[in-house]
Amino acid sequence: MEQNSLTLLISIVLAAVGILFTIIGVATPGWAGSINLFRCGSRCPLNYTAAGVLLLLAILFLVIAIVFTLMFWRGMISNSSDIIKNIVLFLFLLAAIFITVAYSRAMPSGLYSYHIAVTAGNLVFLSALAFTYWLGRTSVTYVH
Repeated sequence: MEQNSLTLLISIVLAAVGILFTIIGVATPGWAGSINLFRCGSRCPLNYTAAGVLLLLAILFLVIAIVFTLMFWRGMISNSSDIIKNIVLFLFLLAAIFITVAYSRAMPSGLYSYHIAVTAGNLVFLSALAFTYWLGRTSVTYVH
C-alpha cells in the first residue's frame, strides 16, 4: 500500500473510532447525577443542551469528512481538488474542537464518560493531523 493511501486510511480509522467514542461518551451514564448527557436525573441541576448540540454537529461534520476522505482514498475525487481538501481539513478540526469544548463545558469531573469523550476529541485531532500530513505530501507547488 502506498504511503499516501496508508495515511488516509489512518485518518479514516482514527475519525471512525472518534465517532464511536463520542457516541459511547454521550450514551453512558458516567455523568454526575445524570442518566446520560441528554437526560438528567432528579438531582441534576445542569443543562447539557449546548454540549449536546455541539456533539451532534461534530458527529455530522465527522461523517461528512470521513465520506470525503474515503472518496480521496478510493480515487473518486482527484488529488488536485484543493477546495475539497481544505473543506475536509476544516471539518476535521471543527469537529475536534466541538467535541473537546462540549465535554469540557458539560462536566468538569473525572467520571468515565468524560474520559471517553475527551479521548474521542483527541483521536479526532490526531485524525486531522494525519489528514494534514497527507495534504502536505500530495500538494504540488508549481514554480514558474
